[in-house]
Amino acid sequence: MLTKAGVAAGLTPASVSAAINGAQSTAPAGAVPVNGVDLPLIVRGSGIADAKQLGQLQLPTGQQLSQVATITEIADPTQGLSRT
Repeated sequence: MLTKAGVAAGLTPASVSAAINGAQSTAPAGAVPVNGVDLPLIVRGSGIADAKQLGQLQLPTGQQLSQVATITEIADPTQGLSRT
């Protein structure tokens, strides 16, 4: 959830989501000529493995996500018991 500081910085849930997706994804960035052959250049996100790394995510405002949002790690519901 965005804090008041996040809203004041001009962040929206959509902009935070885009930053998280960017850190997790790969994207083509053109081609690099090597020995006469154009090799594809791909930019890979750093990946996020846990809540601590998520909090350290650098946003376009220059702030870390933990400075402008509340981050809560919860247990994975798919690892529990269920009844049908």
